[in-house]
Amino acid sequence: MLESQFEIYPYRQTEDGQAAIARKERWRWPDLSGLLKVKRVRPDFKDLIWLGIAAILANSMILEDVSPFYPALLGGIAWFNARRQWATSLGVALTLAVKGDYWQLAVASMLALGFATIIGRIPEQTRRRWFLPVLVGSLDLTLRAGMALLRQAPLYAFVASTVEAVLAAVLAYFMLVWLPPLLEKREKAVEAVGGLGILGTGILIGLNGIEINGLSLVGILSRLLILLAATIGGIGGGTVIGTIIGLIPALTARGYSPVIVGVYAFGGLLAGIFERFGRWGPALGLMLSNIFLSLYTPDPRGLLIIMGETLIAVLLFLLLPARLLEEWQRRAGRVRRQQERQLKEEAEKLKAMTAQRILEFASVFQGLSNTFEQLINSTGREGEEDALPPLVKEACGRCSRLVTCWQREERATRQGIRLLLNLAEAQGGVDSTQVSRALKYCFRMREMAAAINCLASAHRLHKFWEHKIQESQELVKEQLRGVSNLMESFAYELAVTGETAEVLDWPYQVEYGIAKVAKDGCIISGDSTAVQNLNNGKFLLALSDGMGTGTRAAVQSQAALSLLTQLLEMGYDPEIAVKTVNSAMIMRSKDEEEFATLDLALIDLQDGSAHFVKIGAVFSLIKREHRIGLVKSGSLPIGILQQMEPDQINVQLEPGDIVVMFSDGVIHGTGACPEEWLAQVLHQCRTEDPENLAHYILNSARIQANNRIADDMTVIVFRLIKK
Repeated sequence: MLESQFEIYPYRQTEDGQAAIARKERWRWPDLSGLLKVKRVRPDFKDLIWLGIAAILANSMILEDVSPFYPALLGGIAWFNARRQWATSLGVALTLAVKGDYWQLAVASMLALGFATIIGRIPEQTRRRWFLPVLVGSLDLTLRAGMALLRQAPLYAFVASTVEAVLAAVLAYFMLVWLPPLLEKREKAVEAVGGLGILGTGILIGLNGIEINGLSLVGILSRLLILLAATIGGIGGGTVIGTIIGLIPALTARGYSPVIVGVYAFGGLLAGIFERFGRWGPALGLMLSNIFLSLYTPDPRGLLIIMGETLIAVLLFLLLPARLLEEWQRRAGRVRRQQERQLKEEAEKLKAMTAQRILEFASVFQGLSNTFEQLINSTGREGEEDALPPLVKEACGRCSRLVTCWQREERATRQGIRLLLNLAEAQGGVDSTQVSRALKYCFRMREMAAAINCLASAHRLHKFWEHKIQESQELVKEQLRGVSNLMESFAYELAVTGETAEVLDWPYQVEYGIAKVAKDGCIISGDSTAVQNLNNGKFLLALSDGMGTGTRAAVQSQAALSLLTQLLEMGYDPEIAVKTVNSAMIMRSKDEEEFATLDLALIDLQDGSAHFVKIGAVFSLIKREHRIGLVKSGSLPIGILQQMEPDQINVQLEPGDIVVMFSDGVIHGTGACPEEWLAQVLHQCRTEDPENLAHYILNSARIQANNRIADDMTVIVFRLIKK
């Protein structure tokens, strides 16, 4: 049995004699070296600067009762550079002691001790950004509310304490950004400018009330800052600084007129306007603003004070060394460049993220397109093994030869019924004679013929709607694929070039002319044309010839061109756009066929290349000096076949090349070799103006046809020009 008595602590067991030692080991005095070990700190010039800043900020009061600047400064210095705590704490203490505000001095002392105690015990690697604003606000509110309770202050004191704590927390959050560049030499010019702005505002508020022979020190410094801002930042800098400075009197005293904000802003505006005239320009602008505003100042003494403060500020501004101003302007330019660089980096990140998301959506649309393609390919394959529905079996259900036909001779019976179904599909029906030839054991030929005809009719109806559904699926598939390709190309442009390639001045341009005439006896031509300067640097020229003539043909061709133009303007690939138009034309046709030819030329205004797409269209001619080339096609018009592959030809044009596109009515009466006839017409024509050339070709075609226009005639002529 043990004689010593044990005490139990969490995770630890000690004897009586060691209990006190264990308790002592648990408590450590806070590290107050930043405040108490002053002898180890060797003051430098920067310590004196921060001492003066802290002394002025201790006098910065908002609405005469709220002083949030020095708590935020004490907390920020303790957070980033504990070595300078003694300087800022001493500066705050000196100001409050001179003012005789011992309650504030007690609060400031406890704030400094609290920051040193709490922040000093937190390792730098574990500090979180949100902790400093919370610590400054909560500690300031706790101390000021406690002091208010001890003094038995009214309710207003508690409200003011709350407002001060919130503002101190906000300023402490800002210090997380702008204080490090001021404490250390870091390449963060934007943050340093922001810090100087907040410090400058606090310093001007702290200097409020100091006068020299009736002239306000804040007024002189404010006007000097406006002149400097106008010289460095121009109109924007002068106006912004003037507006901020104009808010300072409204923050420091109750009942101050807000008109003063406009006064300072107007002074900064005029100073910035005259900035281009050298150093005398901003000075003259500020003087003029004071002269204008003096017309609204009824107090002569106040006018003299304003003019005196302005003259002193102008004199100090003119005495500043030119090298110092140049250095400040250089740093301001660095700030702007850094801002532009940061904005560019953020924009690049946003573009990269947007491009990635667009590619993800594009893959989704591509997957949907593949799903529809698989569905289309599998249509019609189901049910091929059993083409004998119950309807045929019912025709044989009461026959005495059921066993013979469907058991002993089942194979021959199935082959015969399939033969009859094919005949019914081809001929529109079968009779009893054909049934007797195909089914030699059948006694009920009339009933079987009726069943076969009924089945064939149902099958035709089924095939009709199946075809319509397949057309719709094909259209949806092409649309999804087009959207996927469009999104992929947009993501590529966004990621590679950083912009959507919107160029206002392309190296090439297109001149064009159009001539057309309707068929004899018709007022409306069935040919339609489209000319469109697309947004992606492409120039579109298209010609469509609808089936027949007149209004019906015009509606068909115009519908095809309208949809095609919209798709190409959205950025669709030409092949997908043409297939989409083809599917739409097929779906438009109900009982009557609707089709149209399509002759398309896409000119790239960047490199002068031409992309031709021809669907059922006649050939085109390219004239280059004295040589003539052909662009031919052999595809059917759109709206006939569901599966179609348009003919696509790429040609590199040269400046001065002339391209002629036309409908088949132009060569209707030219004989067996229209290519030679049209080439001869081009050689004979002496003009290269597209409009005149188009009319010359049309008139030549009319003469060749003896002025009998058997079909609609349309000619499009365009010429590539390098700017």
